[in-house]
Order: sequence, then structure tokens, then C-alpha cells
Amino acid sequence: MICENALLKEAENGCWDIDISELKQILEHVPKEEIVRCKDCKYKDEKIHTCTNVMFRGERIHIWVKPDDFCSYGERRTDG
Repeated sequence: MICENALLKEAENGCWDIDISELKQILEHVPKEEIVRCKDCKYKDEKIHTCTNVMFRGERIHIWVKPDDFCSYGERRTDG
């Protein structure tokens, strides 16, 4: 999985203050089937490639997203 590999590479390069073996143990328990990429999320605005589910200081704002981005609020589209 791309994000796992990126996290492990960053940890190996000293970007994270965590032991690599500890990070691997944490990643083993992440429910991978629940990770929804922006390209598959119901909150992505297809016309302007923004997320429509972002709140900042109580206001809904749009932020630019890339297809492989993801967040903990993502929900898979059901429209196909």
C-alpha cells in the first residue's frame, strides 16, 4: 500500500520520532478496508477537485485534494 510504504520510508529517514518496528506494529492494526482515497470519496467535488467536507473555525471550506489523498472523514461514494 502506497501510504504505508511512504510512512515507513519517512520513518527510516528520521522524519518521525518513532521506532520503525513500533510503526510497523501500529500499521498492522489499521483497518485498511476503511481507508477511502479522495478519488473514491463522496465529499470530493469532481469539477474543481476539492473536498467539500472540511470545517475551519465553524465554516465549511473547500481545500484542493489529489486523487490519492485521504483523511479520517472520508466516506466511499455509493453512486458507482
